[in-house]
Amino acid sequence: MKREPYAKEAIKIIDLCNKKQLTGYIAAHTVSNLFYILRKDFSVVQRKEILTALCGIFEISGIDRSKIIAALDNDGFVDLEDCLQMECAMEIGAEYIITRNLSDFLIPELPL
Repeated sequence: MKREPYAKEAIKIIDLCNKKQLTGYIAAHTVSNLFYILRKDFSVVQRKEILTALCGIFEISGIDRSKIIAALDNDGFVDLEDCLQMECAMEIGAEYIITRNLSDFLIPELPL
């Protein structure tokens, strides 16, 4: 979407993951969130193509009952979706979370 001020950095990260120089992950629920977010600018066919391409670039971290319960029990987050992102990152042993939403990820477990 080329959202500033981080568009150039995001493109670099995606390119490194596409070239398999980095292993990037997205949480499974991110796919459905993106399908919804992209609806204003892209047709259903285009959104499916975009998301299929992203699934080819990134590994997918699943959401299951234990992650949902852990997120619901975590008083450190107000936003359930953000907490699920963190639960997925913790499970796969992520070194970083890449986000535009720094204020919701003030957690010591992972650097931003």
